[in-house]
Amino acid sequence: MKLPELAIKNQQFVYVLIVLALFIGIRSFISMPKSEDPFLSLPSYTIIAVYPGTSPEDMEELVADPIEEVIDELDEITEIRTEISNGLVVMQVEAEFGIDYDEKYDEILAEVNTIRSELPQNLYSLEVNQYKPEERVVIQQFALISETATFQQLHDVAEDLEEEIEQLAFVKKTEIEAFPVEEVRISVDFQKMAQLGIPLRQVLGVLQGDNANIPGGDIASGNLSFNIQSTGGYESLEDISNTAIRSSGNQIVYLRDFAEVTREYEDERWKARFNGQRCLYVSVFQKRSTSILALSEELNAVTASFQETLPAEVQLETAFEQAPAVEARISDFVNNLLQGIVLVGVIIALFLGWRPALVVMTVIPLSIILAITTLDFTSYALQQISIAALVIALGLLVDNAIVVIENIVRFRREGYSLREAAAKGTQEVGYAIVSSTLTTVLAFAPLALLSSGPGEFLRTLPLTVIYALLASLILALAFTPIITSQVLPNTSKQKNTWVSRRIDRLVARAYRPTVDFALRRGWIPVVVGVLLLAGAGALFPSIGVSFFPTADKNLLLVSVDLPYSANMDRTERAVRYVENVLDTTDYVQSYTINVGHGNPQVYYNRIPEEYKKYHGEVLINFKAWDPATFYATLGQLRDAFGQYSDARITFRELSNGAPFEAPVEIL
Repeated sequence: MKLPELAIKNQQFVYVLIVLALFIGIRSFISMPKSEDPFLSLPSYTIIAVYPGTSPEDMEELVADPIEEVIDELDEITEIRTEISNGLVVMQVEAEFGIDYDEKYDEILAEVNTIRSELPQNLYSLEVNQYKPEERVVIQQFALISETATFQQLHDVAEDLEEEIEQLAFVKKTEIEAFPVEEVRISVDFQKMAQLGIPLRQVLGVLQGDNANIPGGDIASGNLSFNIQSTGGYESLEDISNTAIRSSGNQIVYLRDFAEVTREYEDERWKARFNGQRCLYVSVFQKRSTSILALSEELNAVTASFQETLPAEVQLETAFEQAPAVEARISDFVNNLLQGIVLVGVIIALFLGWRPALVVMTVIPLSIILAITTLDFTSYALQQISIAALVIALGLLVDNAIVVIENIVRFRREGYSLREAAAKGTQEVGYAIVSSTLTTVLAFAPLALLSSGPGEFLRTLPLTVIYALLASLILALAFTPIITSQVLPNTSKQKNTWVSRRIDRLVARAYRPTVDFALRRGWIPVVVGVLLLAGAGALFPSIGVSFFPTADKNLLLVSVDLPYSANMDRTERAVRYVENVLDTTDYVQSYTINVGHGNPQVYYNRIPEEYKKYHGEVLINFKAWDPATFYATLGQLRDAFGQYSDARITFRELSNGAPFEAPVEIL
């Protein structure tokens, strides 16, 4: 292997490459995308149809069946799951992996549009959405709170805040949620209508006709052309009240003669409160491949400035913020990296001396920086999976440098010069560390090739480990011999450290006789090994089993579910009970209440329920993460919620993995 010798001969060039890689790596670490979860592109689509007041049977016949028929005719559709309830159809469509996700979305949207005329004319809404985490998962949720301001006043303030936030470069979109839409309500007196002989159909026809804005064409006058403007739609409530419904002789019947026109809000289908006070939400979504830390800093600056312009009766609070969790993960990784460097350095110093330890302590962060640089150049972000992979790689990448340095030290003790010892020592073990590194890389490679949902989610784990291992291999073969030849003392008479001497004596007195005995009585170590394996297997059930770990977040989502026939008032009473419990729990920092709808999605695998009168959800923000207090509080809440008999109040802590409700689901 000529690479070590070639690197030593051209060490200035290698130093330049290392310094360049160091600067690029630091820049990548600072500027690369950062998020809590990976940015995914999955062939998953959701169709939501809302038709208030319609029974599940009619929803199935009138809405679900026609849509399912046209979707099932498309190629590459693998699964269609439909959930039907009163006035609501939620259809989950899954397609094959490896297709063009956006093109398939266009196909599904086109098929749904072809049958819109066959669906009920007064269908409230029909949406087709493609699953994109950046459009679903809220990275920061604000609550505009007021008990006295009208919803329209709150909405006006929310629009001003929305305008400020959407100017930020990393914001994909914002949404104002839990807000009843303002509408014009016409309350007719049917007795007066009957006396006047006016049918309801005539009233509807006149209102629709007068509210139409129809182009009037144009007329020519000399050399000029003028557009003709029709009267257009209604501009005020007075215009609607003064609509002429019927004329007979000299008598004109106006709408005001038998109806009252008012400005009202639609019936509330989603009620929201923050810490018990009425509110609406402004949810912020992050652009793909951007840094959540930079975005959060800008958001907090904007909202701090915006609070100074708020009306006296309106408050602005942060109901949820994702950035602190990401910052904590990165901070934990940096701490683990520093601890790992120090511990490895101490161990190497005890056995080989402080100079070889210094070399290893230099190679570890360089390998991590090169891995992060490669991760950035391959368009991946720094998030919980890639950070976990860096922690895993931290325990693997030190082996190559240690093997090379120890062999170089051995050659140096045999009398070779520094350059000869560095070259020969690295060459001798070069192919060994190449084969061992490739073996580990090939063990992670199949995970990187998975083409399923879990494969998309976990892909950065094997890739990050592979990048770090390859970086450590290159550094071990090219950089380690150079720096070792510069750092080791210029003398071949090096004494073993006192730890090495003690280890040598231990090997001679205890280890070698034990090995000789094991070789003479081979059946004894085999029996001992089998007994140890059986004992470990017996202890396995006491450890507990979980396919995916918990998220370890100081958040909790509480679901409140009642029978399908329950109305909003009954659901709100159950949610009020949850509020009362939380008000007496010291560990609770704040909570967000949702009645008739789930909380905006704040975690990638907890998808909220859409507009169900019998459902409520509470997002609880606990104080700083403390496992003992957290789980003790969960036990207290479980006991308190179990005492409420009119609703099923449940919760489960946030965990990683697919969005399953239970370990076993029967569909």
